[in-house]
Amino acid sequence: MATVPTHPIDPTLPASQTMLAGLQGNILKGHGRERTVHILLQFLPAPATPVATVKAVIKNFALTSITSAKKQFQENEDFNHFGIPGTIFGNFLLTKSGYAALGIAAAPAEPAFDAGMKAAQGRLLDPESKFWDDGYKDVIHAMVILADDDETLLHHRARDVMDQFRPVAKILAVEKGEAMVNKNNDHIEHNNYIDGRSQPMFLTTDIQKEAARGGTNLWDPTSSPAIVLVADPGNPTGFGSFFVFRKLEQNVRGFKTQEKNLADSLGLISNDAERAGALVVGRFEDGTPVTLQEGDGMHKPVPNNFNYASDAGGRCPFIGHVRKVNPRDGSERTRLLARRGITYGHRAVHPSDNPTFEQMPTGDVGLLFMCFQANITNQFEFVMLAWANNKNFPVPNSGIDPVIGQGPSVPPQHWPKEWGDAAKTGSFDFSHFVTMKGGEYFFAPSLGFLTTLA
Repeated sequence: MATVPTHPIDPTLPASQTMLAGLQGNILKGHGRERTVHILLQFLPAPATPVATVKAVIKNFALTSITSAKKQFQENEDFNHFGIPGTIFGNFLLTKSGYAALGIAAAPAEPAFDAGMKAAQGRLLDPESKFWDDGYKDVIHAMVILADDDETLLHHRARDVMDQFRPVAKILAVEKGEAMVNKNNDHIEHNNYIDGRSQPMFLTTDIQKEAARGGTNLWDPTSSPAIVLVADPGNPTGFGSFFVFRKLEQNVRGFKTQEKNLADSLGLISNDAERAGALVVGRFEDGTPVTLQEGDGMHKPVPNNFNYASDAGGRCPFIGHVRKVNPRDGSERTRLLARRGITYGHRAVHPSDNPTFEQMPTGDVGLLFMCFQANITNQFEFVMLAWANNKNFPVPNSGIDPVIGQGPSVPPQHWPKEWGDAAKTGSFDFSHFVTMKGGEYFFAPSLGFLTTLA
């Protein structure tokens, strides 16, 4: 089997380009498109639909539509130098059930992946699968991801792909993602907070840009590709990655209302009231880390070179979301996830346009959470179980993550009333405003495996 590289990859080197040519894009670096379509598939059963026919369709899609990491890097360079956008991006992912349906014995082995996300319900405290959205209740075999900035072009391509797979697979669900940006052109989620920072970086070119952008001496995103890549058992010279997909619905009105209630309970008024939300998330809406200052304004660029070494919870509370899931103390190095999420759902009033509470949605919007990793059990599930849902992390009785934590909100959550004063706190439970609506565990096989099927 191929040996996974342990040091950052220089994508300009010929040897690296050979490896990247056999790896699906989006793993080492996000595809960068503003719109996505996710097509969930269930292969039609044999013998009515021969397995060889299903494999032939997958192989054809791989040869014509999957974007390699090498092509992704070249298109990104062309855009930076010449302003020419890339082609429609494509990924193809398989579940453990998908491998079985194709009769492929050389499937990746990892406990969580083998069992599937439905089996993780008890561990993750997810809603029972009978409450998930239609399509996710069924057995999922594969997912196609398509991405582009041009919505019309993307949807036409999605139609072609659905027609391509329909003779051999049932279309279980189709999800459409659309990135949102604020007035500073930074990506945000539906609650109007910056999203997508603090990503692990695997390419030397990205690491150099981050160092120039804000430094890496306090928190360095430089990461080993071994936390995201594994040898592909179906291809002795190729690499793949485990992939988590979760549809997370957000009750924006409930979240923002509770945010105001928290400010009231802490006695935060006027401009200080904005700090209530920053305590919950760990950053102000513009991305300013609350551990660095008591107000917003640090968004040119959004800071990421910081840690919590001198913050005993008086600035950013221990249960602040970004502190909960990335403690920045060294313990996170092997747990980091290559997050590739995108928002979904229509908003009548953009989050940055100061909507009234009545104009904020209570459902049908949210995040298509996605992440790549080398081991789902030791990374995604560890982050959820040992950190987000653990009331005793990072300190005893700190409570569960107020944004993505699941389970009872005990013990009571405590928040600093004054910035920098860890002793003067107020007790206030921030309820759950994110609902998991369905998902699955996948594997992104190497191109060498997919292009030699059948």
